Order: sequence, then structure tokens, then C-alpha cells
Amino acid sequence: MAGCSGATPSAQNLCAKAKDLTAAVAQVQAVKPDGAALRQLSAKVDAALAKLDRLQAVTEGRYDTAISDLRAKLVTFKESVDSASNASLETVAPQINSALTDLRGAVASLNEKIATQCPAG
Repeated sequence: MAGCSGATPSAQNLCAKAKDLTAAVAQVQAVKPDGAALRQLSAKVDAALAKLDRLQAVTEGRYDTAISDLRAKLVTFKESVDSASNASLETVAPQINSALTDLRGAVASLNEKIATQCPAG
């Protein structure tokens, strides 16, 4: 998603939304899931879901499967984070780490598909 020069306005919008989503997911992945950061992490997941909605609005249905997969992974990750506030972090850490791994794979898959519309340079 380095740049969208030379792309159509529609593709540029897609590229911009994809870049916003990637940045939001990166913020989710960067937060250490400790007790103090759990609410912050949950809010970052909500922000990523909102950016995913904005991306889906401009994809014209082309990436619905990958977007649905990413949405499911974000929701699962959020559920893991939310359950951590009701249990000890040590108990839910494996679930959080597993959900984070799944989330990384889903965002990479979506970015790979969208990259064909967002030429570098």
C-alpha cells in the first residue's frame, strides 16, 4: 500500500482506506495486553472495525470474503481481550496470543488481495 499514484480515484480511495485499516490493526498489534491496557486495546479494536467498515464500503464487494474473515478475527480478538478483564491475564494470554496470530494472518491476506489495486510508487 505504499502509494496509489497512477491509480483511478476509486482505487486511490480503496488504497487510502486499506492503508488506514492497516495502521489501525498495527496499533492493535502493538499494544501489550496487560491489565492497564486492556480497555485501550478494546477501543483500538473498535477503531479497526470502524476502518474495516469504511474499507468495505469502497470495495464494491470484491473482497467480502477476506473482509468477513478479518472482521471475525477482530471480533474474536476483542472477545479474548474483553474476557481478560474478567479473568487473570495468565489464564487468557494463550487465547489472546492465538487470536492475535489469526488476526495477523487475516490482515496479511486482505492486504495481499488489495495490493493488486494499489501499485507502489
